[in-house]
Amino acid sequence: MRELLRKPFFLGIVLSLPLWLILNNYVIALTLGLLVSFLASMIESLIAIKNKKD
Repeated sequence: MRELLRKPFFLGIVLSLPLWLILNNYVIALTLGLLVSFLASMIESLIAIKNKKD
């Protein structure tokens, strides 16, 4: 999972598939998947920076 967090675009594509089934609209699912994946990647990066600092 960490490898996918380091590549947010691919995580967004993977997340868009189940969201497509739930929302029945691929454009909205892709947009939501990309937003969530970039947010998760940013949080993972901030945690890594904080752990390096300590």
